[in-house]
Amino acid sequence: MVSDEKIEGLGFSNVITFSPRKYSVQEIKNDPLRALYNLDLLFLDFVLFDDQIKQCERNGETWRIFGQDTEGVFGLSGQSGEVLYVARGFKDQIDIKFCARGLDDFVSLMNMFVSYIFRVRASFKGGHDKIEDNVSDYFLDYARKFLNEEELSNSYWAGICELIETGEWLVTRGLREYLETGRLQQAE
Repeated sequence: MVSDEKIEGLGFSNVITFSPRKYSVQEIKNDPLRALYNLDLLFLDFVLFDDQIKQCERNGETWRIFGQDTEGVFGLSGQSGEVLYVARGFKDQIDIKFCARGLDDFVSLMNMFVSYIFRVRASFKGGHDKIEDNVSDYFLDYARKFLNEEELSNSYWAGICELIETGEWLVTRGLREYLETGRLQQAE
């Protein structure tokens, strides 16, 4: 679950945590959050229940934070209902990236993105199936069903796909584990 400290560190204030509640079967059936999965490989962590969403404010606007990765948080913007990604960017400035027009679209895009990651991992040693070179053919074409070209070009998805294509974002165990355990061989 996203910590209040992380949320406040990204410029949010007045963080509210809700009390646990009971859910009807109908509410569970219709809840898009239940289709999001925490995935250690990608450092994705989403709330399991909507009462775990953190409500907060940023620049006078109400937000609902429902997930995170190592760098930032995913939240619903109160005025627009859009899903946005907020993280610290270049020179420690707050960077806000568009993800989707709503939570249902975000869930579809995130699940397709996760499936893309597993396709890349499946082709890791194959050499004959260079999926990581084809992000636009697989994931971004799917994303165009939800986002227009302008939205997509400046989105969270375009940025993360570019990192994968350039090799800056590893889809195997990241370098972090090797650094933290002292297992990264230093260049000679």
